[in-house]
Amino acid sequence: MNSFFKKSIIFINIIFLMGCSLDKKTGIWTGYKNLESEENVLIKITKDKNIIKNEFNPNLRITLKEKAKINQQWLSSDLNNQNAINHLSLNNDIRKIGKFKFKRVVKRRAKEPDVLISKDFIILYDNNGSFFKFDQNSKLKWKKRVYTKKERNQVFNTSMVIANKKIFVADNLGKYFSLDLETGEIIWQKSHRVPFNSQIKTKDNKVYIIDTDNTLLCISFKDGSIIWDLKTENTLIKTLKKLSFVIDANFIYFVNSLGDITKADLKTGDLIWQMPTQNTILKNETNFLKTSDIVLNKDSLYLSNNNTSFYSLDKKTGLIKWIQGINSSYRPIIIDGLIFTISDDGYLVVMDSNKGNVLRINYLFNRIRKRARKYVSIVGFVIASNRVYVTTNIGKLFIYDLSTLEINDIYRIERGTAISEPFVNNNKLYIFKSNAIVVLN
Repeated sequence: MNSFFKKSIIFINIIFLMGCSLDKKTGIWTGYKNLESEENVLIKITKDKNIIKNEFNPNLRITLKEKAKINQQWLSSDLNNQNAINHLSLNNDIRKIGKFKFKRVVKRRAKEPDVLISKDFIILYDNNGSFFKFDQNSKLKWKKRVYTKKERNQVFNTSMVIANKKIFVADNLGKYFSLDLETGEIIWQKSHRVPFNSQIKTKDNKVYIIDTDNTLLCISFKDGSIIWDLKTENTLIKTLKKLSFVIDANFIYFVNSLGDITKADLKTGDLIWQMPTQNTILKNETNFLKTSDIVLNKDSLYLSNNNTSFYSLDKKTGLIKWIQGINSSYRPIIIDGLIFTISDDGYLVVMDSNKGNVLRINYLFNRIRKRARKYVSIVGFVIASNRVYVTTNIGKLFIYDLSTLEINDIYRIERGTAISEPFVNNNKLYIFKSNAIVVLN
């Protein structure tokens, strides 16, 4: 992309942001009906501060038209190539039914765990140098030590994906390799000069991943050779959160640690467009930027960050459709044309995906003492069978009724320490803790 075209896109979006109007005639969303209300006023877009400080239409009932679907397999940490987690099916009466235990390691990162789940098996890395495959009865099928004693103490971030009965793994040491799904044996193993820290996806016998220098790589699944790479602007301070990207039929869309969203040709790696979302002149906007997973839904890309911005972009042109002033680094969930996200302050926000109108805001931690609330943060959430399942850094699982957001249950999974985001697979809920995967049904 030439410099003039890139600057033109940036200028057009600045004009859009300066001229965006605030519609005060929006309605309340319930099912697919638009009801008028004097209370419902579109919340003002602002970059100065986080606007989510109070509840809004907290008693509005949300009824999902989309039926809950049984998820048969979770074969990458981000579920699919669009990062789209739909309305999942889960048995409502939860009881603990089992654990997949492994050795406790202090460096374990529970927030973004390394676990792959199907109806037949669970594959995980235990941060002690080995990968494991269990069947659904907790029976060990194989164990493969990949890292030396020296290496395993330095590995704190791995990404995995399964395709064609093979497991592809990349890590923060810059190593990437392929394992046989049935035996665990190493098929091939290579090293990259830069560590990896991103989601990992596969399509048409190719693997896609981003390194910490903000370079997107396309790698052959067969032998690990690099087919092409696309470099974007680098940063001095590296993000701890995995970088995110999505894939459609012909293109790949990824966000780097600067907040730039880039579209590239899937086969050649040619740059199609790039859209900055942050002011790179102001280093405080990019040095500690934390973005949500980017989500592809129909013709739009959705992304939020901890710098008070939730974006909707046109996937064809990269032009910004709308921005809302929501401070969130959590992956949004889109169901029935509604966006569900959680602010970094613990507010569940429901928006209209078409225009970004805020429909309902509820505070999630009213059951926690006021003094303790500032120490509690969200790890992740899913929506399943008309309930919202929220995991936290204090080891508790909160379950809410989606329609009213009344709390149904609170489960202690791990005492006082972080647990992973929840995974839903074949009507079961999986949660990763420090020394086990807890399965609830």
